[in-house]
Amino acid sequence: APPLPPPPPPCPPMPPPLPPLPPLGPIRAPAGLTDFVWARPDAREGSCVDRHGGAGTYTLSWRDVNADACRERCARSDVCLAYEFASIHMYSRCELHTEEVTATSPMQGYECQLKLWQGHRLLRPRPPPPSPPSPSPPPPSLPPPFPPPPSPPPHMPPPSAPPPSPPVPFSPPPRMPPLPPPPSPPSPSKPPLPPLPCSPPAPPSAPPHIPSPSYPPMSPPSSPPSPPPPLRPPPESPPSPPPPHTPPCTPPPAPPPPSQPPQLPPLPPPPSPPPPS
Repeated sequence: APPLPPPPPPCPPMPPPLPPLPPLGPIRAPAGLTDFVWARPDAREGSCVDRHGGAGTYTLSWRDVNADACRERCARSDVCLAYEFASIHMYSRCELHTEEVTATSPMQGYECQLKLWQGHRLLRPRPPPPSPPSPSPPPPSLPPPFPPPPSPPPHMPPPSAPPPSPPVPFSPPPRMPPLPPPPSPPSPSKPPLPPLPCSPPAPPSAPPHIPSPSYPPMSPPSSPPSPPPPLRPPPESPPSPPPPHTPPCTPPPAPPPPSQPPQLPPLPPPPSPPPPS
């Protein structure tokens, strides 16, 4: 079995959480300063909201008829950090906030402005964001557990099958001529006979009996006749036992040669089948 790969390197430890922000101290404008910068907390229309999500601490006045008069009142105050002006039907209200305002709540007809001056922390250039932590080095690449499989052979189209050959027309088998009769078996060669005793010659042996051939009965003309059975050769006569030994004497005249069996006439051809109706 191949050795196991080394374990991956441990992950770097998580950085500790940032400490909580210290509470904001009171912000006051320098004494005798008259050049201020006015801006919305989040660039939208609405009422002032402090860092806790509430209306904050403010002084309410109903004597200012427009937003410019409310702004002048906040500029003359040393503790005013923002103002809120709203015109409701025939009444107008002016709020002078003495606590820092961080956002606005969307409300139509309400205007919230922050009081800023040169050196205010909101006008200072912001430090660049911290650079992201360097990524951890990638783990070492593992060797392949098995070699890649061989590429499959190119796809070859199957060979086209040859066209089927046309059917061969069927023709009936030709009629065969009748078989000739089997030739007669040759006479077996016999060894020379020993000298016979001085006795009258024996009569010539009768020729072997050949049974007459039997023909099968004629079948009706509706079906062709069955072929005749093959002719069997005539059975051979068993050899005669040798005669007992006798004193020699004058040999008798040689017996005549055995007669040949008669030749059978050829069988007639079978009748042709009737034509189909």
